[in-house]
Amino acid sequence: MSCGHTVCRRCHFQLVRANQRSDSLACPVCRSPTKVEGRMPVNYILKDIVGQVKRQQSLERLPCSSCDESINPQKILLCRTCSPTAALRQEIICGHCGFLRHSGHKLVSLHLASTELRNNAKKTILRERKSTLEGISSLTDAVEVLKQHFTETIANYIRGTNVFFTAETRINDAFMPLETLGGLEKNALKEGEELKRKVAATHAIVARINEELSGERELDMSD
Repeated sequence: MSCGHTVCRRCHFQLVRANQRSDSLACPVCRSPTKVEGRMPVNYILKDIVGQVKRQQSLERLPCSSCDESINPQKILLCRTCSPTAALRQEIICGHCGFLRHSGHKLVSLHLASTELRNNAKKTILRERKSTLEGISSLTDAVEVLKQHFTETIANYIRGTNVFFTAETRINDAFMPLETLGGLEKNALKEGEELKRKVAATHAIVARINEELSGERELDMSD
């Protein structure tokens, strides 16, 4: 219109019918008169913008898996009865096919299905994070127990070594009776066997921990 405003074809026809006896049309926006001289000029810039929007909307529409109709994503339906999983790889259907071919079935919107899928993924991530944190806490406790075990074992090693030093010092005593000497030797051998047993037990614990850590690393790599 001469005021610069644009009206659609339908509004233009209504204005013409309402002003058949007048040679001008009042703009429905600002009420400014526009003299009618044949056909109204076309706003090609706005027409091109509308065309681009329509083409973009047509690209965003998806085809129904049961008919040739293209569906707006907001109107896509999924049939949970035919495809029970919540995955978005299900066949999409339009409202018409949902009414005719899936009557009585459980139909859900694409928005609801995607929301459920996101929620399930979030729950899985939270569950795995909780499990990982619990594993770290358990490993921390195991390290503390192992540290205490090593501390006690080293203390036992030191005490056992002191027994050998004491026995060696007393053996050098030239006036020691043979019976006492035999007892010292026997005690030293017994203490040595006990120390060997504790060393073997410690090595076994370390080997078991290494094996468990190796197994966890293999599981992480396979995931």
